[in-house]
Amino acid sequence: MRLILFIIALLSGGASANDFDSVFESRKSWFDERGLLDNAYQANGKPQYINALIDADSPYLLSHALQPVDWVQWQPLFEHDFASGNKLIFISIGYETCHWCHVMAQESFNSEAVAAVLNQHFVSIKVDREQWPLVDNRYKLALELLKGEAGWPINVVLTPQGKVLWADSYLPASQFTKVINALSQRWQTNPNALQTVAAGISARLEAPFSSTTSNDLDPHIVITELNAKRLVALEEEASSGGPRFLREYWLLGLLEQYLDGGEQRILEVVKRHVDGILLSPTYDAVDGGFHRYAVDGNWLQPHFEKMLYTQAFMIKVLARLYLITDEIQYLAAMEQTIAWVDHSLYQSHGRSSAMSAISGGEEGSYYRFVSTDQSLLSESGFNYYANSKPSLAALAALGIDWRNNQFHQKLVARRHQNVAPLVDEKVIVSWNAMYIDALVDAYQVTSKKQFLESAIQIADHLWAAARSNNVLYRIVFQGRPSIEATYEDYAWFASALLKLSLYETVYQSDLSKSTSFQKASESDFKARATWLLDLLSKSYRYETLKTLAQDGELPSVYSSVYKAMALGYESLGNKQYRMTAKQLIKKHSVKNDDIQDNYSFWAAIFKQTNHLSLRASYFAKGRGKVTVSRNGPDLVVELYLVPGWHVNANPSANEKLIATEIDVVSHKGFFVADYPSPTLHKLGFSQSLLKLYEGRTRIELSAKSSSSGNTKGPIKLKVRLQACSDKLCLLPEIITLVL
Repeated sequence: MRLILFIIALLSGGASANDFDSVFESRKSWFDERGLLDNAYQANGKPQYINALIDADSPYLLSHALQPVDWVQWQPLFEHDFASGNKLIFISIGYETCHWCHVMAQESFNSEAVAAVLNQHFVSIKVDREQWPLVDNRYKLALELLKGEAGWPINVVLTPQGKVLWADSYLPASQFTKVINALSQRWQTNPNALQTVAAGISARLEAPFSSTTSNDLDPHIVITELNAKRLVALEEEASSGGPRFLREYWLLGLLEQYLDGGEQRILEVVKRHVDGILLSPTYDAVDGGFHRYAVDGNWLQPHFEKMLYTQAFMIKVLARLYLITDEIQYLAAMEQTIAWVDHSLYQSHGRSSAMSAISGGEEGSYYRFVSTDQSLLSESGFNYYANSKPSLAALAALGIDWRNNQFHQKLVARRHQNVAPLVDEKVIVSWNAMYIDALVDAYQVTSKKQFLESAIQIADHLWAAARSNNVLYRIVFQGRPSIEATYEDYAWFASALLKLSLYETVYQSDLSKSTSFQKASESDFKARATWLLDLLSKSYRYETLKTLAQDGELPSVYSSVYKAMALGYESLGNKQYRMTAKQLIKKHSVKNDDIQDNYSFWAAIFKQTNHLSLRASYFAKGRGKVTVSRNGPDLVVELYLVPGWHVNANPSANEKLIATEIDVVSHKGFFVADYPSPTLHKLGFSQSLLKLYEGRTRIELSAKSSSSGNTKGPIKLKVRLQACSDKLCLLPEIITLVL
């Protein structure tokens, strides 16, 4: 077994067994800070056990590095050959903030008796699901097939050829020991019987993905039907016994439809859902930030992990609710959550992936208040929930900014007397891209440049830290990039960079100030996004992507790739991106269950075909962009066109030419557009002088004095234009902007 582990370590470029001691010494302070050395030492002052995980770039894997199990971490070579010497493969998948993962680690993987069985009869592979989402998805599907549902940890036994033989989640040590003993004995006495079992499971796993069908479904009809079901589901979940999830991307899809059509029931259901969270311990109104989900149906008993992606998507939800309603609680929660992420998850090259649920050895103890705190809680505008475990606090009322309460800082100081949870410090590219995207949304609805500045700085630092030798990596841990990026990393990062590129004239990134041509080109967000999308379009395999067409806690990878490619075509004009996006629509299954399970994909299609954006959008296949902003009671629309391209002025030179026109559809008659004087040009296709807008054009929309006080809430305007060069004209476009 040791020889097998040594070979795997050499092939993967990791530390060999002889290097384990030296790697441990280099990371000793990290283990000590996290309290992982308390029971690990022998009398000679060294850990009793060190395994190959000591060289991992994951706090979760490192927490298993001093166990007696001869763990190795997942490697790409395992996709082709486990090199197990005909031993069974045991794979255990979890993540740093998973409570039951750590319980099983303590009960089973710290056990010398369990380790003896695993080390003798299995090759044991530990996987951080956040590092290897495709591996996690593969075995999550197997667990769902075999057990009906999936949760973490995911424990799987494979044949030496990699076929699933057994899968389960958390098991007590006694039960887990019986399973691995029985499987190892059966493998020694009758391996053919187990091979037959594995072949049957393999056939069942492959069956759902045996075919796809092209379709011509109308995305507006599909999303309307899907959203109707989501509204019902949200209302039913309100009376359920739990667990209850935040449903962030459902909320975003519903609000997108509301902004398009204004259906009040959608807004009412979404507000009721979000307000219930804000008034519960599932939202941490003391420090800021949302817990991952609630164990009960009333949001009173959170599952205390705080994930970066949860914060990112809820920031986006809050931004839209503030835009629509102008209600202060949404702004306060959005800003407080951003402040918490930037403080508690801060890393110099991005943001950490999560904060653990456990502190002081107990789940949720950091968030505990006691009966003697009730007076301070009441003065701060909080309710006290003595029956929660532990006893918790939550906002008593909305409609206020609780951060301005004179007692709030005292409440924060009281909270900080508790032992803080540990943070999973690894930086994940896709999750950071989601947060960048959310920060841009926050800027779009508030015009506060600190949000845009933060987004650009994270993007710059992530770009510098996660790329090495012209390769993008998924993880940055302690400054070291590792594990080549996945489809979702390329897709989310490209989408975030394209969104940022709309505002490069507002705030220039640090790297763009460099005099080096290479550095300057790398700092251009469009150039970066092009690099990412080109690699993604060349490397992606549809056969793999179609297995990732199911939403989970995050939108499906399938939808993120579609969104990136569609946005790439809209922003950059690359026809290959358009072809890929169309292929993903055409090949998506038309089976009802598959449509239901990939809600985020249909929501993305609806958004892309609806051409509705917050404050800014590209047009003319990236050759122009249009932005809208407030100037007191007035509005300012700005057009930017690359050299050689123009749009017709208003009025145009003749009635046959499409004039640039702005229609404030949400506030008819409230604003008067003052179209600027045009540039006069003769172009190759016309002998007459044409009235044009080129370069940067500012169009002011003045609020009428009689209506300037009635423009609260979202303002929706449609911009009609047609972009042309000296040689050709593109089709006319109508862009809808909301602010």
